[in-house]
Amino acid sequence: MSRILIIAGVIGGVTLLWWFAAGSTFVALVDHLTTAPVDSERPKSFVFDEGDGITLEPATFVVGDRQRAVSAWRVIGQPADQLTIETTRGSFAFGTVTSRQSRRGERQRYEFQPDSGDVVSLTRRESRLSWPRPFVINWLGGAREAWARHVYFRLVWRKTSGDVLDVLWRDEKRFQKGNGWIDQYQPNEPITRLAHHSRATR
Repeated sequence: MSRILIIAGVIGGVTLLWWFAAGSTFVALVDHLTTAPVDSERPKSFVFDEGDGITLEPATFVVGDRQRAVSAWRVIGQPADQLTIETTRGSFAFGTVTSRQSRRGERQRYEFQPDSGDVVSLTRRESRLSWPRPFVINWLGGAREAWARHVYFRLVWRKTSGDVLDVLWRDEKRFQKGNGWIDQYQPNEPITRLAHHSRATR
């Protein structure tokens, strides 16, 4: 019995040390097993900006209230009223273009909405665990952000053809005593995971 308690104590101690030292990485591994639901919505409008190779501005995708960097996405030939994007996993026909703007030469900014029959969902979940930030110093004074956790945004876009786009972004929020949890969202955060589309077998 004592040996079991010793082994359990060692495992527990190593786990706590890993959580304390590795923080974000440790919590990300736990997140693969379980996260806590926050909310969900069905966005109806989106924006895609092709970016600028000269100024190194990445292509961006706006969904909900967040702008995301999608450097590997590019527009491919399509009817004038449709937006089709080439990703690292193949092409995906988003939907109907409602507005198109030229920005500095050939760069285009598209506003679009899902086609009839598309099912689009945007869900937000967050880590069930937080991790400590014991060595962070606020040089400007004020409350220190002593804890942090991940926040995940997942966009799933299902076409009537069977194609599915499944994209995951990860942000972070931090806890300040007296101020609660504060969003650390930065524009142009890159994609965390692109499962991309698979065609349903008929």
